[in-house]
This record gives sequence, C-alpha cells and structure tokens, in this order.
Amino acid sequence: MKKGKKYLVFACFIFLLMKNITKAQNQFSLEKDPNGSTYMIIKGEHKWQLYFHLIRDNSSNDLLYCLEPGVALSEEAYEELNEWEYEKLNLDETDKNYITKVAYFGWNNKDHQDLNYYYAAQLLIWEKIIPEDWKIFFTDRLGGYAITPFEKEKEEILELIRNDEKIPSFANQTYEYLKSLPQVLIDHESSLKSYKMVPNDSVKLTINENKIHIEKVFEKEATLTFQKEYEGEPLKFYYRSDGQNVLKRGSLLPKSFQIHLKPYETEFEILKIDEEKKGISDVVFELSQKKDGEKIFLKNLTTDENGKIKISNLELGDYCIREISAPKEYDINPKEQCFSLTKEEKKKSLTITNYWKKTKLILLKIDADTKETLKKVHFQVKKQDQILFDGFTNEQGIIVLENLTKGTYEILEIETIDGYKLEKEAKIIVIDGTEEEIKITIKNHKLTNVPNTKEQASYNINPIFYEERKKKK
Repeated sequence: MKKGKKYLVFACFIFLLMKNITKAQNQFSLEKDPNGSTYMIIKGEHKWQLYFHLIRDNSSNDLLYCLEPGVALSEEAYEELNEWEYEKLNLDETDKNYITKVAYFGWNNKDHQDLNYYYAAQLLIWEKIIPEDWKIFFTDRLGGYAITPFEKEKEEILELIRNDEKIPSFANQTYEYLKSLPQVLIDHESSLKSYKMVPNDSVKLTINENKIHIEKVFEKEATLTFQKEYEGEPLKFYYRSDGQNVLKRGSLLPKSFQIHLKPYETEFEILKIDEEKKGISDVVFELSQKKDGEKIFLKNLTTDENGKIKISNLELGDYCIREISAPKEYDINPKEQCFSLTKEEKKKSLTITNYWKKTKLILLKIDADTKETLKKVHFQVKKQDQILFDGFTNEQGIIVLENLTKGTYEILEIETIDGYKLEKEAKIIVIDGTEEEIKITIKNHKLTNVPNTKEQASYNINPIFYEERKKKK
C-alpha cells in the first residue's frame, strides 16, 4: 500500500501497548471494539498485533471501513472523492467495485445488524486490497494464535454478491417468435424478482416470480428494459494523503438489462385453378404438420370464391396439404403437396390445378318414324368454333366421343343419307362435368314426293374434312 510506513498509534487499530484512544477532531472518530478483538499483520519478517477499533462518522453515527490496515486515522478534515478521483486510493476498478459490494451487503444490509457482519466485511476488504506479500488475520488474544471467525458471515456476504451479479438468463437477448403465440420467458437464474420493468405501452405482459408472460406486442418490435435500484445514500470514499483512507457504506449504481422482442408473422396461401386458370371455390384441403417423423392433422381448409386459401401465423416447421374434396365437375388432385416455413422463408404460396372430369358423349341417329338407326350420316362437333370431330355414324348409327371436358358443344349435321331430310338446326349441349356419360338422339325424317336423293348442309363446312369424306365414298 502507498502508506505502508505509517504504522502509528491512531488508526482503525492501535498497537498492543497503547492504552488511550485518541479521537479524530473532525468528522470521524475511533471507538473501542466492545468484543476486544485483536488481529495481526505480517509483512515479511515484521509482525504487528493490534486491537481492533471501529470508525464512526460523527455526523451520522454510521460505521466506516478502513482501507489501509495499520495506517493512522487523520485528525484533519477528509476529502470526499468524486468518481473520477478513485485512482488516489490506489485501487483498480475491479477492486473498487468488489469492496463497495462487500460494504453494501455487509453490516447494516437487511438483517445484518450484528457487528459480526462488520468484522466479516472489514476482513473481506483487507483480504482483497492488501499486497500479495502481506498476511492479515484475527487472533484469539494478544500474543495468541490465528483464528478464523466470522466465516459464516463472510460466506453470506459473498453469496449475496454472487446473487447480485447474476442477471436473468434471458437478459440482453433478442427473441424472434411467432406473433400469434404468447411467449413465456423463464429466468433460470431466479434473479428477475430483484428487477423492475420500465413501463412500456407497446407490450402487453405480466410478470410472475421468475417468468415473463408476453401476451401481445402492439408494434412490430419492442425493447423491454429492466432496472435494479439499491437502497440508501450514495457510497462515499474519503481520502487524505497523510492518513487512513475510509469507505462509508452506500447504495450501488443501478443495474439494467434489456430484452429485444422481434415477433414475426408467417403466411401460407393456396391458389386453386382450373384448366383455364380460373379460381375454383369450395375445394377442401387437409392440412397436417410433420413433427418428429409423424404427421399430425391440424385442420381442414376451404378455398374461397376466388379459389384462394390464406392462413397466417403457422409456426415454423414442415407441413403437407392433401385435397380431400372438390366440386363435382372436377377430378380431385391426388398429389400431396409439402412445404416448409423457415426464418429465411416465412411466406409460402402454392398454385394447384384441378382438371375437369371427362364426359363420354354418345350420339345416336335414328329414323323419326321407324326408330331405325341410320349409318353414314355426316356430323361435325364443335367447341368454341373449334372442330373436335368430323365423321359419320357407324353401322349402329352411333358416334362416340370420349374425354369431353366442361363447356358448350355444337353438334352439326353436315350431310344425311339418300331419302332423308337434313336436320339443319344445330344441336347445343352443355357439359358441366357432373355426368360421366351423355346420350343424344337425333331424328331424321324421310323426304316425301321427291326423288330419292340425299340432302347436304348449306352452311359452311370444313373443306378439308369434306374432301376426305368424298374420298372414302
């Protein structure tokens, strides 16, 4: 220590042969220890055994701690140090912080009114700041042996310091979580109860013991700030270049931590369309989540009038959808679709096509009177002016068209057989996909009082098909 040569009769402690106690004339005074404690300082080959004395602040009657064992207490006024002047004490920042905590959690802290906590704190301070080549310990009497009193009290003080240095396990962290799911943050250090949250209107939460229940964040992000305040007047260091330096117990600097909340949203969208890229309503999907190798059913989803399903705030993970029903004019799409929602990809959309059910059209040509079937009657079948079929009824008077999809079809009789009147009015049918098979019967009437000739359509026919028909005949 910087004052290691000043082992005078007036100090926190006095030499063995000293009988009288001299009081400081100013703000501090020495007071005899009621327990008559003694202690010993050993420096190299030199030993000093001393009575232990207390230092009182005359203005407040508070006890103070001495920072330099064996150095005399000055009778002159002391300088109260500002924070930036602590280097005068020859203490580094770590030592300063430690001894101020020892003083705070030692004597006069909560249930620590017994002087044993004062002795224990004083000894902890000495053990921290004395040079490495010194030894200091209490003795059982003058000329006696080293003893280790106040061990229980020392450990209590150190345990309070250790607990005070703990911060909640979730302190100073950023939490990303699904906005729709309430969060519970658990403090595994059990230190949250010593902090108070700074009011924050952007968050709805409750605090219960060592848990924070976050119910809602009213903004996209929020920062929670927690503070710990310490009771009492500010601590004070007193300094003299020619006397003992002392410490008066006081409150510690407030401590704080923050929690940064970043709630996110997820979105999953299905667009269900038909072959013409139009949305299909009332398609039902089964939504499942894949967890631990198993598939867990969550809910059924139904497309709206635009063929869309939009679901928000699914938790991150792997999902599958499977179509389980569709309007009756559509085939169900059997393919299961799977997707993942991740922190990197929180939005996902799938477009799924449904195909119209196929319908078989059977066209039957008969004599209107006899019901006899008529073969080799020439027909065309159109859809939206596109010719889908150009040909003749077979030996049974039938034309069969497979795999017709939803839409409006026009059946045109192009040429009939000899002796029959041509059916000039086109036949219109609408296929809506609800029937697997549609049968159409078209009747032809025989011509009367005219030569036995055949009649051809006067409306425009496809010349290519017509030429091919002529070649066949």
